[in-house]
Amino acid sequence: MKLIRMLKMLFIVLMLVCCAAPSSVLAGQGSVDWSSGFITSTGYGTAPRGMAPNKALLNARRAAEIDAQRALLETIKGIHIDTQTTIDGSLQRDVASRTRIEGVVRGALIVKQDVNMVDGSPVATVVMRLCLDGRSAECSGKGALVSAFGLDRFASQNDGRSTGSMPTFSSPREQAFFDRARPATATILLLSGQRFERVLLPVVVSVQKGESVLVYGVRRVAPEIVRTYGIVRYADSLEQARITETAGANPVIISAEAVTADNRIMIAPQDAATLEETLRYGNNYLEKGRVVIVR
Repeated sequence: MKLIRMLKMLFIVLMLVCCAAPSSVLAGQGSVDWSSGFITSTGYGTAPRGMAPNKALLNARRAAEIDAQRALLETIKGIHIDTQTTIDGSLQRDVASRTRIEGVVRGALIVKQDVNMVDGSPVATVVMRLCLDGRSAECSGKGALVSAFGLDRFASQNDGRSTGSMPTFSSPREQAFFDRARPATATILLLSGQRFERVLLPVVVSVQKGESVLVYGVRRVAPEIVRTYGIVRYADSLEQARITETAGANPVIISAEAVTADNRIMIAPQDAATLEETLRYGNNYLEKGRVVIVR
């Protein structure tokens, strides 16, 4: 792996040293870790041979930082708000949001940086990280994607209506379970490996009297919560979901019946009724966005 990395760096330098620019970058890459709640990017930069060592080092680092920021922005633009809308598509129509997102990208945390000398030229690597939301202790009070984007404005278009046919079910799933002697603290939705694209604004529905009815979505969450924390956390396992800040001490655990063709999560009518029952007596945890979805 080390040899491959060094060969890659050598290729970067050979390609970029030919340029006349005082510093050069190569396209880095980014990724979204929905479970940890971070967007991460890696950027690379170098400087032409012959530049003063101190200046070359600074230029290579700055070029790598710019490249990491670019990769971070490109990754953000590819995130889906819902199944039909990407952030990029929305930003094309909203200059103010684009400015805010560019601002949080510039303020992203540098979690790792190093420089290697390859063929006499510095090759810098910078790893950056940005919070998806402000739910975790690490992200509290820091610039996050959801706060920059203003997700609450999508409430009017986010409902339970499905554009495709309703799926059929071959066998019943386990009913919702939690400690009924105590107030519920959140909902954990188990998808059990069903195909679902992780989005910022998921929709949970139930079929009642032959019609798709909204159980959970951005319309059911307080706008100030949407703007600061978003409406969902994702986990890769039930164990991981249970220890998130969102779950609390007594989550209602529901197995989804299906995921519709338009990426809506469907739960059984009896589970939807149980969920509504837990919200009585002022315990509206859904309004606080306390939902975790497990693949």
